[in-house]
Formats: sequence, C-alpha cells, structure tokens
Amino acid sequence: MINVQHRMPHQPSGSEMEVLTTLGEQVGCVLVLARMPPTAVESANHVELVLSSGPIRPR
Repeated sequence: MINVQHRMPHQPSGSEMEVLTTLGEQVGCVLVLARMPPTAVESANHVELVLSSGPIRPR
C-alpha cells in the first residue's frame, strides 16, 4: 500500500502525478501477468500485453 495523504490540503504537481500514474500502470501490468498461466506469460509478447490493457483513465 502506498499512502499519498498529506496533513494539509495538497494539490499534486504534474511530476508527482506522473510518478503515481506510472507506478499504478506498472502495478496493473504485474497483476495482469500474475493472473496469467505461466505458459502464457512465457510465450506472450509483453509489448502487446501492455498495449492491450489500454490507458488508465483518470476518475
């Protein structure tokens, strides 16, 4: 778990949001790979896996 709370109101900067978005995308990729059977992971084209998951849409 990553806690990104602040004691005082805080508007994250663009670079902070980029880091959090990248981290979230990486975690998402790991979860997709973890759910796949090992044989599928070995034979998968990892670039296609990442691209097929699509972008993460902000709420």
